[in-house]
Amino acid sequence: CKNYSAESVPGWRSDSVAYHTDTGYLHHSSGQGKKFGPVSHVGDKIGCGFIADPSSSKHCIIFFTQNGTIIGHHLQTAVPIDGFYPVVGLVSPQDSVAVRFQETYKQ
Repeated sequence: CKNYSAESVPGWRSDSVAYHTDTGYLHHSSGQGKKFGPVSHVGDKIGCGFIADPSSSKHCIIFFTQNGTIIGHHLQTAVPIDGFYPVVGLVSPQDSVAVRFQETYKQ
């Protein structure tokens, strides 16, 4: 959602998906996450991507990577009406993140 509030936790709002690397839980439109992948550490590289579902233009498959390896399970979900918008949630003002966007996933 392009109007995602700075006070909102990624994955907790409707039409949002987030891998919380501090707990290893996946949140999909809910504050109640499900065990998904490993907890991350300083220096880990986390990726998120989506693949168009060939059987439906209204759905896609979302995946996450850690240090270049696909983790957890794939999540099939509806494509939001206004498209996807990347969001990164940080815990404190001292936290930092570097972001890189690329068109295709290269393992």
